[in-house]
Amino acid sequence: MAQEAFARQLIASQEAERKRIAGELHDSLGQSLVIIRNWAMLGAGQLENNSPAREELDEINTIASRTINEVREIAYNLGPYHLERLGFENSIRDMASRVAKASGIAIATELDALDGALASETQMSLYRVTQEALNNVVKHSRATETRIVLKRESAGVRLTIADNGQGFDPQTSKASETLGASRPGLGLNGMAERVRLLGGALTVRSAPEQGTTVEALLPDTPGKRERNSER
Repeated sequence: MAQEAFARQLIASQEAERKRIAGELHDSLGQSLVIIRNWAMLGAGQLENNSPAREELDEINTIASRTINEVREIAYNLGPYHLERLGFENSIRDMASRVAKASGIAIATELDALDGALASETQMSLYRVTQEALNNVVKHSRATETRIVLKRESAGVRLTIADNGQGFDPQTSKASETLGASRPGLGLNGMAERVRLLGGALTVRSAPEQGTTVEALLPDTPGKRERNSER
C-alpha cells in the first residue's frame, strides 16, 4: 500500500510539474517570442525592400514564428491544459488530428460521450495512454491507418488504439524497446503502471505484419460533476 501511495504521489507531482512548465513556456517564453516577432515585423516594415537590415529582420521574424510554434507544441504535449478548455473527447480528437497532420497517418476516432463522466485521474491516464500509443505508432509502426476507440462498457471504460503497421513479436528483445521500456516512466510500461494504480489493466497485442493494438480498461469511476450531484 505504501508503494502504491508513493507511485500515485509521484505521478501526481510529475503531472503538476509538467503543467507548471507548460504554463511557463506558453505564457512567459511564448509571449516573449511573440513580442520579438512583432518588433521584427514592425522594424522591417519601416525599411526599404532591398535593405540588408530588412532581410535580417525578416529572418528574425521567420525564426521567431517557427520557434513560437515549437514552444506551443512542447507545451501542448507537456501539460494538456486543453483537457479543461476543450473537454476530454475534443482533446483526444485534437490530438489525433495533430498527429495525423504531422505524420500523414490516417487516424479515425470513435468516442463515447464521456465529458464530465470520469474522474480527472481517469481522464489523464486515458489521455497519456493515447498520447504514448500514438507516439509509438508514428515512430515504430510504419502504419498508414490507426483507429482510436473509447467505449463505456459494463466492465468499465475501454480505450483501444489499433494500427495496421508492421507489428512485432512481443517475445523479442526489440519488443521492449518498442514498448518504451528503455525510457522508464515515459513508455507504455509507465502507462501500464499508471493504469494499474487506478485498478485497471493495459494490454498490448501484436504480431509481425499484423499491426499492433493497445488496450486500456479502467473502472468506470464517476467524475467530479457526478459526485457533486450526489451530495
